[in-house]
Amino acid sequence: MVGTLLQAQEFPSKVFHRGEALMFDGSLKKGMIKYDLEADAILLQDSTKEGIETISAINLKAFRLLPTQNKPSRLFYVLPFQNETGYNRPKIFEVLLEDKFSLVAREYIVVRSRPVNSSFVRMSRFDPFYSPHLDDMYRQAYLSYYLYLVSPEGKVVELGSKKKDILSVLDGYYNELNSYVKDENLKMGSLDDVLQLIKYYNELVEQ
Repeated sequence: MVGTLLQAQEFPSKVFHRGEALMFDGSLKKGMIKYDLEADAILLQDSTKEGIETISAINLKAFRLLPTQNKPSRLFYVLPFQNETGYNRPKIFEVLLEDKFSLVAREYIVVRSRPVNSSFVRMSRFDPFYSPHLDDMYRQAYLSYYLYLVSPEGKVVELGSKKKDILSVLDGYYNELNSYVKDENLKMGSLDDVLQLIKYYNELVEQ
């Protein structure tokens, strides 16, 4: 799990984005897309039609959020993932790296309460997180990610958040990867650092 501090209104899952969705039957739909990873579904507002269509992962292959002036495009795939009962269920993953071994993610929002101290200004009652029962607390919202490795065979495995958990998934190169993490001072709580590690792992595999 890795995380990023954001303002509540900035969470990308809370707004519609211009995009396109590839359906399971091969058809392509375009419009404004809002995604819900908890429900594994998207909302699609087609500019040529009235209303908003809900599309579940079972009817979806992939969707792309198109680039804007400030943000690049984002690609999401629907992949089979084994749940706690041992059954494969279609789930939505964002693609961070496409390679022999790909890195994908599922984001979620974390809200944490922390004590107010001298370095912070007391929150206003007009703040959306204000509560009279939290006069000596303030809340921070984080965008966090669960990261997964996708094998060439399409198997999806969660990486975990600790170095030993991640290296245990990256079979066959423990010593090389462990040395690389130390030499490059990589932090497994950093999304960029994990991405760098997976790129290096693919280099080792290709050799």
